[in-house]
Amino acid sequence: MRLNFQNQTSSLYEVTLNRCQEPPQVAVVTTVAPVREDRSLYLSTGNCLYALNAADGTARWCQQVKLVSLREASYPPMMSVPPPPRVGFATPRVANGVVYVCIDGFGEYNYTCAFNADDGSLLWHTPTDGKVTAMPFMDWAIPLVKNGVVYSGTFALNAQDGTVLWRIAIDTSSSEGTMSLHAVVDETLYATTHWGIYAINAQDGQIRWLYQPMIQSHISGPPVVAGHLLYAGTGGSVGHPEKDGIFALDAATGAEVWRYSHRMGRYVGAVAHHETTIYVSSRDRSLYALEMKSGSLRWRRQFTSPGLSSAATAGDVLYINIGADGAYALRSGDGAVLWRQPLGNSPGVLFSFTPSVVLDGAVYLVRNDKRGKCVLYALDTRTGAECWRWHTSPPSAIVPLSAAQ
Repeated sequence: MRLNFQNQTSSLYEVTLNRCQEPPQVAVVTTVAPVREDRSLYLSTGNCLYALNAADGTARWCQQVKLVSLREASYPPMMSVPPPPRVGFATPRVANGVVYVCIDGFGEYNYTCAFNADDGSLLWHTPTDGKVTAMPFMDWAIPLVKNGVVYSGTFALNAQDGTVLWRIAIDTSSSEGTMSLHAVVDETLYATTHWGIYAINAQDGQIRWLYQPMIQSHISGPPVVAGHLLYAGTGGSVGHPEKDGIFALDAATGAEVWRYSHRMGRYVGAVAHHETTIYVSSRDRSLYALEMKSGSLRWRRQFTSPGLSSAATAGDVLYINIGADGAYALRSGDGAVLWRQPLGNSPGVLFSFTPSVVLDGAVYLVRNDKRGKCVLYALDTRTGAECWRWHTSPPSAIVPLSAAQ
């Protein structure tokens, strides 16, 4: 299938979308993961979008996106020839039996697509401006879905057919940069750009408030909305590390409610749990448990290396991936270690992780090493024992996972 782009500046390439031609890699299965048979994981590996059986890693379906050259470009003599543009899938969002995902053409070829979650058939595709943003947000242009509306970049789309309902009046081509969406709560959409944190009316795209961090600091990770508060964090400049930290804003007004006053490392991400505690990942090699209403410290767990993403929660257990140390399960009440799975780490090899996904009795995580190898692991939530592993071929990055909860 060829996707027709409108209002694009280049006519050298055309985007094509087809079922994957090459057979997918076969998972190495030690034991079937303790999940329901109908459970699926959805992930992208560059230009491929996969649905995997959560029990054994078998590929249910795969879609592949490519750029096809329409004509040969001509360049003046002695002029360096730029590399061809790339195109790929971002992180999918699964809702109501549909997989919503952005195709990122690195500034020129950008789409939001909807696929049938069961068989991978394309339902619709719409040109949008959702893009894979760079660090520090670790955001991969993930659409948000609520009440029949798909929010992607500055666009609000009809979930049934992808028609554009309205757009947010923010110029993402300016210095403000790409808009990253993080949560839609009640009738408010929460998002970030380089300028700060936005609260936006989810009915018409009107901006309700904008929070901008203090001078010499920037928003350094994705905000989290829980209850009536929005939790976010900053990273300071090289000369001003004291600007690192976390704070809570009133979700309705953007007014600051509290700020964690003790010096901590650069904010990476957070997860709220049981409406009492916010667990904050920091680049100072620590996981902080803070009281949600006041920001007071409940406990702190320090590791041998920094965590690179927020923790995941299930019941009274936290699952977190630590850069060079493997995966941990912690008791949420006091941070006690229940198990640790090193995942074959060794001296001189740096592992980085994307956030985990917990389904039934299994936790899924991705290991990326600096040699370019990416492996998806399924672990037993009770013991940390490996159930199965699956990797891409040739090695390519696996973006954060998604699953229908």
